[in-house]
Amino acid sequence: MSRVSLLEAAAMAGMSLREMTDMVEGRSAASWPETYTVAHVLRGEPEDLLHLWECASGERLSTGRSSTERLAAALRGAWLAAGAPSLAIASDVDVAVARAALCGQLVPPWSVVTTLLAGFGAESALFQPLWVAARAAQMESGEGTALS
Repeated sequence: MSRVSLLEAAAMAGMSLREMTDMVEGRSAASWPETYTVAHVLRGEPEDLLHLWECASGERLSTGRSSTERLAAALRGAWLAAGAPSLAIASDVDVAVARAALCGQLVPPWSVVTTLLAGFGAESALFQPLWVAARAAQMESGEGTALS
């Protein structure tokens, strides 16, 4: 977590405090360069916010990342947007499995993903295309669902 205040972050990103607050609180959708800059200023990983930004903006960016990496980043973004709650939020999802999914070590079954996303307060339908692509890539490579 960043120890940078919103006022400091706004100044570093070249934004007004109002613009920064509206963006962070979801009242406005910033451009990808602004979102990237704010994530960087707050010492986060911009890629973790890419899927959330794409859902908000309706745009899709090419990143060169694998489908498994995109899914993991999107799950981390949902987790961050929820305030980074304990991964023990869903009693029927093992914390090690949740951690592995967020780290990109595992593409869990859809039921696990939906349970995690529900715990994060995220709409699972927005993540399903990412999961389908990651699961297909996993099956194609013959990796299965075991932890690596």
